[in-house]
Amino acid sequence: MRRTLSTRLHDMGVAPHIVEAVLNHRSGHRSGVAGVYNRATYEREIRAALAMWEDYIRALLDGSERKVVSFPQQSA
Repeated sequence: MRRTLSTRLHDMGVAPHIVEAVLNHRSGHRSGVAGVYNRATYEREIRAALAMWEDYIRALLDGSERKVVSFPQQSA
C-alpha cells in the first residue's frame, strides 16, 4: 500500500519530499545536513496530498471522475 501511495502521489505531481513526509521517511530532503537545517513539517502540503489521495480513492470506489487539487507554488 505504501508503494502504491507513493507511486500515485508522484503521478499526481506531488513533490518527492512531500511524498517522503507523507510516508514518514527520513531520507533525501530530511537526512544529513539538509535534515539538520530544514525543520519544516510540511503540514499544509501533506494535508493537500492526502486530500488528493482521498479524492483518488473515492473516485475509484464511486466510478466517478476524480477531482485534482493543485498545490500552490511556493517562492524560493
